Amino acid sequence: MPAAPTARVPPRGGAARRRATAKLPRAVIEAFAKAAQPSAVVRRYRGEPAPLVRSADGSGRTGKLDAVLRGDFDLLGGGGA
Repeated sequence: MPAAPTARVPPRGGAARRRATAKLPRAVIEAFAKAAQPSAVVRRYRGEPAPLVRSADGSGRTGKLDAVLRGDFDLLGGGGA
C-alpha cells in the first residue's frame, strides 16, 4: 500500500513526450526532471495477529490500525498509544 500517490511523469522520448509536455511550462518540466523519485517506506502496517502500525524510522507506533487507515496519522507523531 503506497503512502502517497506518485506524479504522472511524461514519457521519456519521441513524439509522445512532445505531445504530453506541450501544455506544461518549461520550468515545471525541468523541475520534475531534476527531482528525486522517492520510493522510501515510511510506515509499516500489520493486521494480524495484533494490529500494529509503526513508522520506519522508529519514531512512532500504535495498535490503532483502523484509525490510521481512516487518516488519523497524528497517532504516530509524538508518542502515540
